[in-house]
Amino acid sequence: MSILDRPQRAECQGRLSRGALFLLTRTLALLCAALTIGLLAHAQPLAIVTHADPPPGDLADPIEALMAPGGQRVRVGRTTLEFWWVKTLPLTEESRGVSWTALADGTLAGAVTLSASYPDMRGQLVPAGSYTLRYVAQTESDGRDSTIHTPGLLLSPVGDDDKTDALGRDDAEALAKQTPGASSPPAWRLTPASELTKLSRGTEDPPASLTVTLPVSRDGMDVGALTFDVVLAGSVPK
Repeated sequence: MSILDRPQRAECQGRLSRGALFLLTRTLALLCAALTIGLLAHAQPLAIVTHADPPPGDLADPIEALMAPGGQRVRVGRTTLEFWWVKTLPLTEESRGVSWTALADGTLAGAVTLSASYPDMRGQLVPAGSYTLRYVAQTESDGRDSTIHTPGLLLSPVGDDDKTDALGRDDAEALAKQTPGASSPPAWRLTPASELTKLSRGTEDPPASLTVTLPVSRDGMDVGALTFDVVLAGSVPK
């Protein structure tokens, strides 16, 4: 390379350095935002009220038809999460009893609107907007070379979701990964309300959760209700 090329090379290297610094700064800013929101949720209880608002207008018509009127509004600092739930959760025909294991993976459970970015169970930020909520059994490692299946709700952009049937785990996770910026399918953990109460007893930092009771049906007939907690902040011991 001739001496005349050295200034051009230095300029190119400077541009690369500035680009790398910009990406690093942006990444650190996103991580700090996620940590701040998470600490905020830990530091104060969730403010939860019921609401009578109609479901988000950008829901696909077939999905909107399955939603019950009204829902719950959760306030975390300056962020508001508005939830709507299906009129009934359809259990599989071959299932017995009332539990999450009686639901097919990818079953539609509800919808949520986030007023600002909010972290999922892994701490990744989900952008403001409206999302469908679909049940899946999350596969996780237990740290002993085996896996466990944890109930969860996947968040998927409403513009990409228009199916009322259960999608199956793979398709439901692929749909959730359409969330902008998602490196893994965004999800919140589910746990039985009684179990969460037991796990939280005596802890200084109990999980912040939303308690939900939904009717369930099998073959079109009402067979009871399922009560559970959506863990919106904190962690549940395995």
